[in-house]
Amino acid sequence: MQQAPAPARWLAPATERFGWRQWDDDCVVYDAATADTHLLSGDAGAVFVALLRAPSARTPAELLRALSGEVDGAAQDAAAELATLLEILTGLERIGLACRAAT
Repeated sequence: MQQAPAPARWLAPATERFGWRQWDDDCVVYDAATADTHLLSGDAGAVFVALLRAPSARTPAELLRALSGEVDGAAQDAAAELATLLEILTGLERIGLACRAAT
C-alpha cells in the first residue's frame, strides 16, 4: 500500500519585500519587488499575515491551527475550512504573496 503524499507546505516569499496594513475586514499589501499593491479580504489578509509571522513553511492544517478562528466562521466543518484555506492560498500564490515550499 502506498503512503499518501505529504501535504504541501506554504510560506510567504522574502518577507522583507512586503509592506502591509490590516484592518478588521481588509488588508492592503505593497510588494516592493513588483511595485504592486493588493487589496485582500479579511480572511486572505489573516492568512497572509500568518504566513509572514510563521518561522517556517506551514501545512494548511498548521495554518488553520495558527489562525484559530481568524478565518470566517461560516465554514461548518474542518473539511470546508481546509478547502476555503486552500482556495485562499492558491489565490495568494497567483498574485505572488505565497508560495509552496520546495520538498
